[in-house]
Amino acid sequence: MFLFYFDETGDSSLKESAIRKDPWFVLGAAGLDSQCWRAIDDRLTDIKRSFFPGISSEKIEIKSTSIRSTGGPYPRWPFSLLSLEQVNELVESVYSIFDEFPVTLFFVAIQKEEHRNRYAGKVQRPRSPYELAFEFLIERIDYFLMEKDNDIGFFILDEKHEFEKMIRERQLHYQRYGTWEKRTIDNVKEAPFFTSSRFSQLVTLPDLHAYNVYHRFRYDKPDYPFFERTKKYLYKRAGRIEGYGLKRFP
Repeated sequence: MFLFYFDETGDSSLKESAIRKDPWFVLGAAGLDSQCWRAIDDRLTDIKRSFFPGISSEKIEIKSTSIRSTGGPYPRWPFSLLSLEQVNELVESVYSIFDEFPVTLFFVAIQKEEHRNRYAGKVQRPRSPYELAFEFLIERIDYFLMEKDNDIGFFILDEKHEFEKMIRERQLHYQRYGTWEKRTIDNVKEAPFFTSSRFSQLVTLPDLHAYNVYHRFRYDKPDYPFFERTKKYLYKRAGRIEGYGLKRFP
């Protein structure tokens, strides 16, 4: 059995103000064999205890936004307690998880203005970038599971209350009727589960890389060093990342 933790970066709204603020929306998933779950969870707890002694690990969220606040005018607690060197050490400790355990990443990046403009003057409205990215991900994850002897996968999403009903309905629809690209979804089972990084440490896994993908597209930096690191862990199908581990749309 495989577990897939989801997280997103960027505002998914197609309002003009949201497009100006966040021209890209990125949704991603980190997949791992359930047998690795306890070891990865223990490792994250150990990292928290090592860098934040005396603070309960349940009160610490290792999030990209908190890490990137270090060195700025308003560093987020408890990262405000660390020097920049210590934060860099913490980041390396978390990245080492991807080198030690077989965690596979999947990302979809949507250029929102291009997506919206495809529907200009048409009766049909553009689909929500969140919904569209979710469909692309379920297809690619089902391909991945096919390669794992048709093992089954369960989805755990970072809570997003305005999308939870839609995602549950969409996943059930895809399980019954397939998607536009993949006529059957055979290996993603059950309804998706929703949680928060406050309660589930492994939501850290996609969060750490989602901003790397966002930064690469938002600032047109294909050589962004942290994106180069993310590429090492992206799903490959027939040796290809583009369109599989990383899907750009349109």
